[in-house]
Order: sequence, then C-alpha cells, then structure tokens
Amino acid sequence: MKLKTPLLLIIILSLLSCQQIANNYYENHKNDSYISPYKGSYVGSFSGDDNGNLKVEISSKDGVTITKHSNVSNTDDIFIDTLNGSLLSGTASPNSGFRLLGNLVSQNTTFSGNWVQNNFKGTWTIKKL
Repeated sequence: MKLKTPLLLIIILSLLSCQQIANNYYENHKNDSYISPYKGSYVGSFSGDDNGNLKVEISSKDGVTITKHSNVSNTDDIFIDTLNGSLLSGTASPNSGFRLLGNLVSQNTTFSGNWVQNNFKGTWTIKKL
C-alpha cells in the first residue's frame, strides 16, 4: 500500500506534465498558421493641420508599415506600427512623431481615424486595394 500511493502520485503528475507540454506546443504552433484578416495594401490621405498621402501595408502577422508624404513640408516618412486586433497601436514615427490612431473596422473597404504629430492633428482615410 505504501508503494502504490507514491507510484500513483508520480503517474498522475507525469500525465499532467505531458498535457501541459502538449498544450504549450499546440498554442505556440497555432500562431504559425495565423494570417491577419487585415493583410494587404491600403492607400489614402490625411488632412488637418498638415495634409498629404498615406500608404499602409499590413503583413500576414499584423505588422504595419506606414508611408506618409506631407504636402506642407514636402517630406516623406516611413515607419513601423502594429495592429492590436483591429486597432492601430499608435506607434509614433521616430523621425517626425506622426501617429495614426483608429481601427480597421468598417462596413466597407474604407477606414478612417485621427492622426497626431506633436501639436498638429487631423483625420485620415484609407481604402483597401
């Protein structure tokens, strides 16, 4: 009887440990096959205290590359952001401080939101190609 209890305990702990390893494996590999529903190219414009053109590229893993051309300062800016669900995370460009705020939820393929850059602000609109 004394031998059965520790042996039974070891077997139960082993099974629980194996289940945890299997769960971790499947959870980690679930992300390998993930493809963002927002993947693609978007083009549009921004207006307000500054204005210009936007190009937004979203990767299969929700990485976002934003290309901005300012008509006011005649400058280009390229920077990286990420999606958090359908929300742009609002990461500022290290060069200019420009940030896109908003989400990619819409009844059609046109999306809009707000932008900020230091003391400047305005709105943006993009359309999926």
